[in-house]
Amino acid sequence: MYEIHKRDKVKEVFHITDNDGRELTVESVLDPGEALPAWNRAKNSIIRAQIAKQPDFEALGRAIVDVFAVFFGEDGAAKILDFYGGNYTDMMEDVFPYIESILLPKLEAESAKRREAVMNLYRSRSRRRKL
Repeated sequence: MYEIHKRDKVKEVFHITDNDGRELTVESVLDPGEALPAWNRAKNSIIRAQIAKQPDFEALGRAIVDVFAVFFGEDGAAKILDFYGGNYTDMMEDVFPYIESILLPKLEAESAKRREAVMNLYRSRSRRRKL
């Protein structure tokens, strides 16, 4: 019998505490094949909103929520937004470093590992086409 084991997703738990003692815990469960392209689209939306000739704060806010939805899911993004009371500036200053320093490197490492595994399938001598 041939067994196949589905690859694990990148999982992390994010915990926020404010000065009033309120706490929020949000779990990230990310598939690199889905999350990295979605991250690139959301990042590009932020860039477009920032470089627009007329500041479009509504588009920037949507783009920020999209970024959070990529990494924490729709429900997690809503919980974080609610926790910060709609204060996008504080939310980005607190949460984005976690995304940038913890989640993105893990996603990129898992993606590189998967890419290398696929490349090794095609590098194997028995898989090469013989002329």
